[in-house]
Amino acid sequence: MPSPSSRRRKPPARRLPTPISVPRARSRANEHVDDLDVHLVEFANGVRLNLKKTDFEANTIHVNIRVGSGRLTEPATEPGLAFLANLAFITGGLGKHNIDDLQRLFAGKTVGLNFNVRDDACTLGGTTNRDDLPAQLQLLTAYLVDPGYRPEALRQGRKIIEQMYTRFAHTPSGPMQTEVPRLLASDDPRFGLPAQKVVQNRTLEEVRAWLARSWPAAPLRSPSWATSTSTPPSRPWRRPSARCPHARPNPVSPRRGW
Repeated sequence: MPSPSSRRRKPPARRLPTPISVPRARSRANEHVDDLDVHLVEFANGVRLNLKKTDFEANTIHVNIRVGSGRLTEPATEPGLAFLANLAFITGGLGKHNIDDLQRLFAGKTVGLNFNVRDDACTLGGTTNRDDLPAQLQLLTAYLVDPGYRPEALRQGRKIIEQMYTRFAHTPSGPMQTEVPRLLASDDPRFGLPAQKVVQNRTLEEVRAWLARSWPAAPLRSPSWATSTSTPPSRPWRRPSARCPHARPNPVSPRRGW
């Protein structure tokens, strides 16, 4: 029969078993912009942090990381890399943990994940609260240093691509998503969407190589907005599921939460 003290013992905190080792850096500049009430911090390794406290949402912290050079560095000979990255980067999990593993590790935590290749940068972020901020930052760090690019993410992404192009072919706005942006940009393949066959032939190895070329040397910037008023009920992060994102000129990955 367990003693009362053992019954009251808290379970061990969930954490990623994979060691996440990142060099620490000291801040070399710290500025406060009075009229915007924003703190601008720059670290010795080039990382920049923009921090603003608001009262818009109770006990809510939005974290958004910008890294790399985005869609503008997509090779002209490999159109569709940004499109595939938006669909498969998150669902590809981590090097040693797939999406199901991450669901178990972060069950009950208020953390989130969203990834988007924008024109001038890649963004990775999530929404959390004060208690779960360390878990949120740990998860984002893991995706930055150890993305999985798992084959199941490619299969799922290709199914979504097929659904999207079927819709494009049967809606009047389809050409506005696929062809018109490229025509307006002097036939630049980085704008609009390439032919379906071209996108379907892209691989996650190509995505990995493209992102790896731009991320290590790129500056990292993480603006965060936090509130500290009364605490509403937290919303645990639900299992990510790839779904067809809304059609738009620059397709983005849907936000994901467990």
